[in-house]
Amino acid sequence: GPAPLATLHERLFGPEGALAFDIEARRSFPGSQEVWLDRGGSLPRPEPQVSLTEIEAGFSLEAGAWRLTTCAVPHADPFLTGLAFRLDADGKSIVYSGDAGLWYSDVCHCSGREQRDEKLPAESRGSERCTR
Repeated sequence: GPAPLATLHERLFGPEGALAFDIEARRSFPGSQEVWLDRGGSLPRPEPQVSLTEIEAGFSLEAGAWRLTTCAVPHADPFLTGLAFRLDADGKSIVYSGDAGLWYSDVCHCSGREQRDEKLPAESRGSERCTR
């Protein structure tokens, strides 16, 4: 996700983060260890390993038969960056923008897109599939 995702992650899950005590309990509490073992794990239970990459608008990733593309959307500017995500696979597309405000982007646009947000005017909602 967009910056400051790495900072948020560190403040929540890092060694001094808000959830550090919870993570340690999951690793060390006998009841949690028992569940870990029942699910196929082995002791000592390792610390969570996270591979995190901050991305920006215009980021694109292709893997196999699918492609993910991002574009900027209004959300809490200038305090936080908002991104929409477009996933293309098998000739179909879906765009997810969370609770962004009204926006338009050539990158993430779906012509005649179906809008699930009932707060939008009816003319903003459609039923056609996304096209590139």
